[in-house]
Amino acid sequence: MVSETPAILPGWDLGGRYLSIFYDWHGHGTACASAIAGRGVVVPASVAPKDSLFARVVKPQPGMARDAIVVGVSGLLAGTEIGLLWAAGFDIAPDGTIRYSGKPRAKIISNSWAVLPIYEALTQLQGAIAFAPARVEGLDYIAILENMLSTPGLLDPSYPGVLIVQAAGNGGPGYGTVVTPAAAHRILTVGASTSYAYVKDIRGYGSATADDIAFFSARGPTPLGWVKPDVVNVGWASWTAAPIWAGGFDLFGGTSYATPLTAGVAALIYQVLPDADPQLVKQIIMSTADNIGYDVYSMGAGRVNAFKAVSLALELAGRESRAKVKPLIAYSVDAEKYYLEKVYQQWVWNAKSIIELMLNLIYIALEGKAKLKFKPYSVEPNMVKQYSLYIPDIEPGSTRETSFTIYNPTSKTAKLDVGVYWEKLVLDYEYNVTLQPVNPNITYTILVVPVDKLVDIDLLKVVFTVSYEIFDREHDYEPDYRFFLRLFGWKDVNGNGKVEIDELKYAGFSFQLSNQLVLAVSKPWRKLGDCDYLIISVTGIAINRTSEEIPARIRLLGYEIDSKAKWVSVTPTKTVLDPRSSKTFKVVVSVPKDA
Repeated sequence: MVSETPAILPGWDLGGRYLSIFYDWHGHGTACASAIAGRGVVVPASVAPKDSLFARVVKPQPGMARDAIVVGVSGLLAGTEIGLLWAAGFDIAPDGTIRYSGKPRAKIISNSWAVLPIYEALTQLQGAIAFAPARVEGLDYIAILENMLSTPGLLDPSYPGVLIVQAAGNGGPGYGTVVTPAAAHRILTVGASTSYAYVKDIRGYGSATADDIAFFSARGPTPLGWVKPDVVNVGWASWTAAPIWAGGFDLFGGTSYATPLTAGVAALIYQVLPDADPQLVKQIIMSTADNIGYDVYSMGAGRVNAFKAVSLALELAGRESRAKVKPLIAYSVDAEKYYLEKVYQQWVWNAKSIIELMLNLIYIALEGKAKLKFKPYSVEPNMVKQYSLYIPDIEPGSTRETSFTIYNPTSKTAKLDVGVYWEKLVLDYEYNVTLQPVNPNITYTILVVPVDKLVDIDLLKVVFTVSYEIFDREHDYEPDYRFFLRLFGWKDVNGNGKVEIDELKYAGFSFQLSNQLVLAVSKPWRKLGDCDYLIISVTGIAINRTSEEIPARIRLLGYEIDSKAKWVSVTPTKTVLDPRSSKTFKVVVSVPKDA
């Protein structure tokens, strides 16, 4: 029976009528909460199962913002939209009106989830009944709802907005794989970078690299060309708290891990700037991210740097930071203007009708009528400042202009050299290899390449490919092999000519149900230059068949970051920013007729 009076009920009724059992059976939510606000408890190795890889590991579990208060909100299978609204400070009146309570229940909403099966099912049901809401990532109703909740003053004149930090998804490494609602342009979308230190703990490798894009991290752009993810953070992998039955701690990763780490950084910023606009917090995090050597559709503005972000917040608050290089903040007004010119009608349609309709689906299905409605509000998507640039569609032979601004909030003068960079292919090696059977289930090969071939390379991509005829012999979309690609640096420390595990530097891995795997390493000479050789290891695991010899190709692609972009120019290229002053730069994109 559906209640005649819609309401959001507390989890524990003090009158004794009900108690909601709210438990994280999988451990995913526990790990995310630990990443944000873990108190730094040391878990003894003795609590781990004896046969666990973690049995000899002892790790402290500090969160990014240990004084933060974390509230769990039920959702995903149902009630996600209501959960978002409740966390942002909205309630349901007895007449079913959704209205702002006067204060957000959280300043930050951390979402380590992506598109939902229930959402797909409801969309199909709605389409069968009448008309389907848009399923273009970034323009669907959940993405528009998150954009609206991220915007001060939109749903209510006194509403301050909340910062929504959203996982980009784990569907990489292909471009255009960011899903909804991560494609919403006003939220902070987080991809995953690497930190392989954990392999030393559980495998005994001599050392490991960091600051590459995890192979699974979803890439942009969105269908309409917006740059996503906004930033990346460590997503592969580290230790977090886990349920007691799992040993009290576990290895956790994915964009699900990168997201709460970033939410924790946002909490530190709010500690300095408690009344900050959520869009300002987003700009701070993006403006201070570290460039780790990838394209913007892979890393966004870069890997989150908590120290730099808090330093910039301190400077904006009028307090001197300890940063040696004083932080600046960048933003664009044109980006929002150009983007909204393209999506305005879709935004208004969702804001006026579809969000409310989808909130009422359960009532419509069970009682034939809607019961929830929003208090009248403006659906106009008022302008906000964005860190990202956005250039609308450009026809061959035409030119478009945009601009961005850099502000110096510090008491020091800043000298700027501004340029546009692109990746230039300068190395292309291809090797034919054969995977040999090791046993009835496994086939294997390695390729050894001198590291000195990687000198002057800014980005290395290793591409492993087998024929689709081998990967799926029956063409039934049921793979016959699962492949694993691993990358190591090796230095023969003891001079015996044998590869020993403590001589290896772990540099990455990739595995997917695909006939092609891609693994990238930025600044390979800096990360692996102390090694003599690059070792590429490929393992194939047979699925419902006996392993066999498999011919394959391994391609090494080397890119140089070139400052001479052919189609894009920026002016001025050099300037001086006085303390607490700003400068606006013009960007011109000219597309050749034969492009």
